[in-house]
Amino acid sequence: MSKVKIIGDTSTDKEILEEKITDLIKERLVAIKQQLLEIESELTFYTKKYSLNEQEFLEKFTNGTLGDDEDYFMWEGTLNIKQKLVKEQEMLSELV
Repeated sequence: MSKVKIIGDTSTDKEILEEKITDLIKERLVAIKQQLLEIESELTFYTKKYSLNEQEFLEKFTNGTLGDDEDYFMWEGTLNIKQKLVKEQEMLSELV
């Protein structure tokens, strides 16, 4: 049973719309899962290359003690994307 409920007038049957929206949410969740797998691979690369876990990296990056290597900015950006995807995944998971 879907947790999505259409309220109000629609030209399409509400059950059909609810089912379609639920399917779209499920598809997005699959895509997020795949993106997170790819991101984890990238993050593993950085943690091995620099011998830092994510927490250590963020502390040093935030404090400015790592320098300006492009990898550090890519790593930080990848962590931000991961965080956003996890939040989206949690939110969408509540709807299906």
